[in-house]
Amino acid sequence: VYGLNVEVPFSESHRVDSQASLYGATKKSNENIAHVYHHLHGLKLTGLRFFTVYGPLGRPDMAYFGFADAMVRGAPIKEFRQEDGTELERDFTYVTDIVSGVVAASRRASELEVFNLGNTHPQKVAKLIRLIESGLGINANISQAPITAGDVPRTFANVSHARILLGYRPRVSLEAGIRKFLLWYSRYYGVHLSAELKATPEEVAELQSIYGFAPSI
Repeated sequence: VYGLNVEVPFSESHRVDSQASLYGATKKSNENIAHVYHHLHGLKLTGLRFFTVYGPLGRPDMAYFGFADAMVRGAPIKEFRQEDGTELERDFTYVTDIVSGVVAASRRASELEVFNLGNTHPQKVAKLIRLIESGLGINANISQAPITAGDVPRTFANVSHARILLGYRPRVSLEAGIRKFLLWYSRYYGVHLSAELKATPEEVAELQSIYGFAPSI
């Protein structure tokens, strides 16, 4: 919903009337409709603004998943940048951090609230690509292209509102999150990882308990 907002980090108190895409506009419309239903019918409604969620069992059309798939297939990947060459940044948020926020918000059951759920540490998309390359042991075939219409150069969540009311504290760094994703990805798709990315006994146990399988140690 923050679209063309230039104030960072993005706060729930910021005006959000300048969406950059139809996708963003539909999100804002959803919040407006929720406000009306609360006003008319007294429904308790909470809106959650997610920031670039990633992790195991994620959407294959998301950038991190698509990058991994393309590298494994030997296909080229496209890294978008601003017209002046500036790298794009995203507030990548690991799925377990998002889940903790969702659970906390549902338990609070506010009358009418909106919360940002993000990592609070924007990272360059180029860094994401390097982490996946390193984990897979593959040098990606990367081409650069100008940012597409409807996209934004940076996302950056201010989660102080969620921290105060929900006790929300994101804990998983991009490095740790991509490692977890690749350990799952390698087992799910039968893909070999680099020799440096070897699961610890704790990670094996976690994969086994959550997904019912585990990579070899």
